Amino acid sequence: MRDLTDELWDDFSKAIDNNMKKDEILNAIRKRGGRITNSRRMLLDIILDEECYSCKEIFYKALKKDPNIGIATVYRTFSLLEDLGVISR
Repeated sequence: MRDLTDELWDDFSKAIDNNMKKDEILNAIRKRGGRITNSRRMLLDIILDEECYSCKEIFYKALKKDPNIGIATVYRTFSLLEDLGVISR
């Protein structure tokens, strides 16, 4: 049985890894001349922190955080991340 401290460490380690990945991805977007918007940051957080299997699933999770986000924003961000090799369909 795992100790509670092991579980907390795993969560902490995952958070650090995701933040490092997020910074690397944001830098890659900047190098391509892309803008870093609040919507892109939020979508990246959703993709890195949660298991999502489709753009629609990402969209519905994003709607809970920002009811003004559009499906086109999700698809464009997904396409950009796919072009960067961060995710694949």
